[in-house]
Amino acid sequence: MAAEFALVLHAHLPYVRPAGKEILEERWFHEAVAETYLPLLWALERLRADGIPVRLSLSLSGPLLSMLADRELMARCRTRLAHVARLAERESARYAGGPLGPAAACHRDRFAALVADLDRRGNDLISGFDALGQAGTLELLTAAGTHGYLPLLATDTGRTAQIEAGRAEFNRHFGYRPAGMWLPECAYAPGLDHLLAAAGVRWFVAENTTVAAAWPPVSAAAVRTPGGVAAFARDPEVSRQVWDSKVGYPGDPHYREFYRDSGYDLPLEEVAPWLVEGTVRSDTGLKFYRVTAAGLAKAPYDPAAAAARVREHAHNFAWRLSQRTGLVVAPFDAELFGHWWFEGPAWIEALYRELAANGGQVRAASPSDWLARHPEPPTVRLPSGSWGDGGDHRTWLSPANDWVWPLVHAAETRMTELAETGDLPANAVDQAARELLLAQTSDWPFILHTGTGVDYASRRVRTHLERFWALAAGQADPQHFWPEDGIFPGLNGRSLYGRRRWLSATGPLRILMLSWEFPPGNVGGLGRHVQDLGAALVRAGHAVHVVTLADPGASPGISQVEGMTVHRVRRPPEEGNFLVWVYRYNQALAVAAEQAAAEQPFDVVHSHDWLAGQAGLALKARWGSALVATIHATERGRNRTIQDPLQQAIHEEEWLLTVTADRVITVSQAMSAEVASSFRVDPVVIYNGVTLPAPAPAPPRRFGAPYFFFIGRLVLEKGVQVAVQALSALPQPAHLVVAGQGPMAAELRQLALTSGVGERVHFLGRITDDEKEAWLQHAAGGLVPSLYEPFGIVALEVMAAGTPVLVGDTGGLAEIITHGHDGLKVPPGDAAALARAMHRLLTEPKAAAAMSAAGRATAAQRFGWATVAEQTVAVYRDLARRLAAVSAG
Repeated sequence: MAAEFALVLHAHLPYVRPAGKEILEERWFHEAVAETYLPLLWALERLRADGIPVRLSLSLSGPLLSMLADRELMARCRTRLAHVARLAERESARYAGGPLGPAAACHRDRFAALVADLDRRGNDLISGFDALGQAGTLELLTAAGTHGYLPLLATDTGRTAQIEAGRAEFNRHFGYRPAGMWLPECAYAPGLDHLLAAAGVRWFVAENTTVAAAWPPVSAAAVRTPGGVAAFARDPEVSRQVWDSKVGYPGDPHYREFYRDSGYDLPLEEVAPWLVEGTVRSDTGLKFYRVTAAGLAKAPYDPAAAAARVREHAHNFAWRLSQRTGLVVAPFDAELFGHWWFEGPAWIEALYRELAANGGQVRAASPSDWLARHPEPPTVRLPSGSWGDGGDHRTWLSPANDWVWPLVHAAETRMTELAETGDLPANAVDQAARELLLAQTSDWPFILHTGTGVDYASRRVRTHLERFWALAAGQADPQHFWPEDGIFPGLNGRSLYGRRRWLSATGPLRILMLSWEFPPGNVGGLGRHVQDLGAALVRAGHAVHVVTLADPGASPGISQVEGMTVHRVRRPPEEGNFLVWVYRYNQALAVAAEQAAAEQPFDVVHSHDWLAGQAGLALKARWGSALVATIHATERGRNRTIQDPLQQAIHEEEWLLTVTADRVITVSQAMSAEVASSFRVDPVVIYNGVTLPAPAPAPPRRFGAPYFFFIGRLVLEKGVQVAVQALSALPQPAHLVVAGQGPMAAELRQLALTSGVGERVHFLGRITDDEKEAWLQHAAGGLVPSLYEPFGIVALEVMAAGTPVLVGDTGGLAEIITHGHDGLKVPPGDAAALARAMHRLLTEPKAAAAMSAAGRATAAQRFGWATVAEQTVAVYRDLARRLAAVSAG
């Protein structure tokens, strides 16, 4: 299979638009135009004119587009290049006939051509890129806003504002929103994919180390995130051949040396007219020496020899690609080509000529092209990462720049408040948004970290924030900051940052609940909780929709259950990695939810556990709705620790849901403490509820002795093994009835045999609710001997049935039961203690009856579903009040 080659270039500069006199940093823009953007256009236009098939991707960042579209700035660029052209003419005459003559003549001709081409284009480069995009030579894309470092921003609102600002600026110039987005510094964090998907982004580029650390592990150049957005991994081997000056092509001794420039070589009096203020040494763009071998004096640059080497390196690279199979993704900063590696644009041109000459051994493609042919790359969970040092965020969060982030975060929070109030004129809100976006530019912490231009970067951050706060206080005229801070002329601050959907503080609510299970196909107690809570909310006058999975073997569809509208989506095949299966059905849940919201939006989205968390994240990103999450249990709690990669991935899913949700609910104080310590959030505790059942007939008995009843998942943490061991220690001939399924079923049967109670332990498997009540109401006691139990809804069901309950003294169970009053508590895992408690119930019938009555009363008075629904609505209303308080300023 022939290789597919995706070259992705990212063109970006920080926004520099000085008012008044020229500053050194403005020359970053002039140099990039002269050395990268125009030469790249020339190369691609020549290829197109010659009929050479070309396909590559080019990201044009929002700041760069704003500068390229600025007529005055482009006019200054043209003036600067014409000025350098006069210096090049002088130096060419000086060195004519000497060793530096060819290099000087090369630059003379080049600057003359640059000026002539700008004149021909009317200083308009954007139209040139647009024409190449329309012709199919380029797939154009953009970057997030002002190139803000998205993972380190404070809020999803702030991240979304960066994403939308970049796409809006692109649309202003090209008339459409691109499929791809360059994440600044290739920086990704879980959850960001939902914000991208909500903005219509279909793909982005990721660092190879980020994709290499995905779960489940894959060996692929492109993957799909839980949010449905594709991530293309940088190929390290191929990329290093281009960017690494030590082992790659740019370090070849025939190529032009970047660090020898006439601005430093010439006597000050001869070069002064081309320097800022006539005194500040800086590059002119006239560089007459080549890289040369290490340790030798720099030799004169020979353009002809460099051109020959370009063809050799293009041939070599094309050969390397021909030895590969599958997709090869090579992303680079565009400024590498021409600015740092002078011959880079010529190398790109030569490469595509080589690929064409090789008869299609390698197919040039863009990421969108590849996705059209391969619409289902493997789905994985990507960790945080970037293409910075160490593959993480340390470059942008270090001792040299960590002071930036608290200041930026405070302004980001205030910006959302400004957008949602009417206190400021619209133009002040718009300009405040510009100042915040400019302060968030990733270039500033990068410069602070590397120690180059520290004063300038620090001044830019502080100046933008000072202007932001002056605007926020109504103490500044927005026009005072134009045109210097005039990026994104069409920006609307209120629509960019005021994206939250309002939650009504009064009246009936439309509530969307997301759950991976729902009766009758329950695996645990979560589905029953969702049904009973939803029904209670309906009785309280609210509209409730539940989106869930269809039961195994059942068809999807919409039905009415106790006043709720239940949307059951098709169940994906339960194959492959469990986490991938969860991602697949969460995508289906989100689609069904959007269909349910088509006629009327929902006020609040309520996800139950991480198993429905990704759908909740997606809907919050798409709708701006309030998101509430109930955490019924945690992976760390279930397993006592995190032991393997899957558990770690689930733990991270729980973290993502809890930190993204607007409010987190837990079902017990113990669960609240566990969530707070694991995820650094402050949950609200709302206990589970229970409905008092009607009397049930006795079940058909196959044994003539009292029995104890257990129902639940047959897993270690539920403690069924403790119940079997306790039964073997009882002096009375009691029986144990076990209802439920799970991975320990065979092991428990064997334990019953080896413990000598094989004939007195009865495994029923899955039973109906009516069967459960029959067995429960006529038992000598209901056992909930859990080793770990966030709440223990089965304990409430035992109490509501009027049956004595025995529980493990752990988690939520410890909070439900008052020992000796409405039940008995035993140390978790202590079979002897459980046997003594069972013996007490069998030998003290009056005490057992009193506990039964007290337990039923506790269930009715403290744990009624009407109370639970009222407390849940109070959480929703509190969110509404908090948003209203923000709006009031």
